[in-house]
Amino acid sequence: MNASGSVLLKANIPLERFIPNLKLRFMDQCREVMRFRRLSLRSEQAYLDWIKRFIFFHDKRHPKDMGQPEVTAFLTHLAVTEKVSASTQNQAFNSLLFLYRHVLGQDFGVLDGVERAKRLPRVPVVLSQAEVQRFPACFARLARHRQVRHLCRTIKQHVSPVGAAYSDDIAPERSFG
Repeated sequence: MNASGSVLLKANIPLERFIPNLKLRFMDQCREVMRFRRLSLRSEQAYLDWIKRFIFFHDKRHPKDMGQPEVTAFLTHLAVTEKVSASTQNQAFNSLLFLYRHVLGQDFGVLDGVERAKRLPRVPVVLSQAEVQRFPACFARLARHRQVRHLCRTIKQHVSPVGAAYSDDIAPERSFG
């Protein structure tokens, strides 16, 4: 123990992270750290897959022999060549960040020069006024079915300015047997 009360290892590294069993294979060391940190099984599988892809992308070099340039090259490759989505690229980045911080105990700093995957604008899926006006007419021939009548009334109530004008388009309620 030192003066601050924290336990030190041989190289004056504070015991803040779980150090995996070095006798295990590398991927098993990663798995051991992930289980210690209580990642979900699905996160563990995804992170291990990204770590494996990173290693194979760099011709099976060990991650401790690689650093920031290799991480940048891999993430840029994902965005440019593989054309992955932004969330997929972020998941790959987070898995490599976990690898370097928690498994290897290294920090690769700020990544400059990474080509980011483009986020597509989210276009809301809405109906035009013409489509909303045609909607009750589409169901006019099916109006004898109770569920369709109920659906049309519900739509009418929620789209009141347009739907109120079409109250005559839907067949009046009848009792069928």
